Amino acid sequence: MSWRLETVSSAPAFLRKSGAFNPMLHSLDFFQCEFDFGTSTASDHPDLRFLYDVVLRILHRGTGALPNLCVERILATYGQEFALREKPDDAAGCIEWQSDHEAAAVLDHFTDYLTPWTGDAAMVAFDPNHPENERRLFQQLLDHYGTRLASCLYTQVHIPDILPVADSAPFQGQQVDFLLSFPNGRRLILEPGDHDSGPHPLAQRNRDNQRDAAFAKHGIRTLRIENRHIGTPAVIRDIDALLYECDAQPYLRDATETGQDNRRHNHLLLASHLVARIEHVLAFFFSPTRHAQV
Repeated sequence: MSWRLETVSSAPAFLRKSGAFNPMLHSLDFFQCEFDFGTSTASDHPDLRFLYDVVLRILHRGTGALPNLCVERILATYGQEFALREKPDDAAGCIEWQSDHEAAAVLDHFTDYLTPWTGDAAMVAFDPNHPENERRLFQQLLDHYGTRLASCLYTQVHIPDILPVADSAPFQGQQVDFLLSFPNGRRLILEPGDHDSGPHPLAQRNRDNQRDAAFAKHGIRTLRIENRHIGTPAVIRDIDALLYECDAQPYLRDATETGQDNRRHNHLLLASHLVARIEHVLAFFFSPTRHAQV
């Protein structure tokens, strides 16, 4: 299984309007999925692989790409409270919208980006050699920050799936215990364990420092947590400081609104990103030798 971070997003024109764009939504340019690369090559053909690459390049347009007019019109129906309407046909330019009411106040306070996690902690993959310490830390995180955090947390992630090839080469075959990846693209690594134990603690510390420096080069901080500190308030204080640096707190809060308004604003703000990501996943199936598991 190969775990990769993709960058696929789409922002409707009516959200690009000055003063009507949530700063957090502006950085919602990430897409997390797991791709299972099959081993069968019975259906492989150079022409099909070329077609797959062409379609993938078309759909993977980068961050904040405009959706097509059909998608924009559907999404605009969820913004009726803002009196969204298309610019007159004879006006110059691309897709553009006008509104009678300013949407900035609603957009600025919208924080419902993550669904509370409802999974089974017993099914989460931890270090097979010492799973008990990682399980304790996992539970402490859920107890303190709530289950929304689990939607951002990945365990036993291979380093080459996080860092570019040039920087991950010295760490082939190695994994990080916990990777926190937030909707704003910021990431954080948690490494529980007794890092100075073993027959060569100094050598281990040097290797750890090299890994931490490689991640820091890409803006990813690493927090190493001694097993004896797991469950203590000191761990939460240290993590709080790093979450603040990542500007992650808004994603961990409960929704600021409920009911029909919340559902409507979810569609209005997030649906275009979802459409772009579905397009990307569908394009993946053009490769006959690959299967996607999202």
